[in-house]
Amino acid sequence: MGALAAYVMSMDTTPVVISSTYNETQEKTQAYQPSWKLIDTYRGVSDDSRSFTTRGNKFKVSYSANPLVNYNINYLEILLIQGSQRLETGYVSWEAYDSPNTKSGTIEVSKGPGTYYLDIYAYELKDWNVEIYDYY
Repeated sequence: MGALAAYVMSMDTTPVVISSTYNETQEKTQAYQPSWKLIDTYRGVSDDSRSFTTRGNKFKVSYSANPLVNYNINYLEILLIQGSQRLETGYVSWEAYDSPNTKSGTIEVSKGPGTYYLDIYAYELKDWNVEIYDYY
């Protein structure tokens, strides 16, 4: 019994330290890639005004509309404004005997972050849709 006690007492009880080394090549680095992000969607039937704020250095306004089938002239006009300056205009229209298919368009602007306004003019439309995308 004494020999067993002496053996247990003689065992090394120093804690084991496990060290790890940082290997930079193992770290996965992922560079940020800007992309188009939907920031707002507006839908309507008649005239409207909306505002939106962008973060990136460019953005786009995509719009589409469906006309009433009334054998009349139908249109959607989008005015893009910053402050008192008109930046761009988007427009789709149908003549009296055009096919009543959906028409669409896109306005793309390379301008820094800020607040912008849309004036939307709709004439004889069943509905319209506007989507705002920011690029950052």
